Amino acid sequence: MMTISSSDSPNPGSSSAAIPSTDTTLNKPWNRRRIILAAFVVSIVAIILINVPITVINKKSSPTDRYSKIRAIVQSISSHNDLYNASSLQARALDWIVYDDTLNISEIHVPWIRQRYILAVFYYSTGGNSTWSNTFQFLSPTHECTWNDPLNGNGIWCDSSTMNILEMVFGKCNIYMLES
Repeated sequence: MMTISSSDSPNPGSSSAAIPSTDTTLNKPWNRRRIILAAFVVSIVAIILINVPITVINKKSSPTDRYSKIRAIVQSISSHNDLYNASSLQARALDWIVYDDTLNISEIHVPWIRQRYILAVFYYSTGGNSTWSNTFQFLSPTHECTWNDPLNGNGIWCDSSTMNILEMVFGKCNIYMLES
């Protein structure tokens, strides 16, 4: 039940207590349905407005286009021959970033692509999952700055503001360079 207080009273000088209102439109079933429907519509519109810009921003380029862009970025690090040799560790790292890395870093983040590529080459060249006693979540869909073990201090450590690697620590982890 709706009430009108003395400050809402048509007689401002009156000091009467709350007066029951005879307006019961909020209690009618059809009005409650309209309110629920309006809330539902507003929710759907909000979801669409939030997701449409994200979809436009995250519009993925074709795999071939992405491969070309990322290969151009990492060619400043690895030789043309290594990137085009399907059996090389560098080609494997490039393929991982383009096709398997679910973090899917945009091509506009050149420093992060380079950093992630270098770590993937390091991982593959040292045996990674097959020889390391702790993989530190390498090649996981998280930022490479989380590829570490805070309990023993091993792994990748970054500057928290720039997300650039500061150091790599791998004491007693069975990490060694594989013979090629």
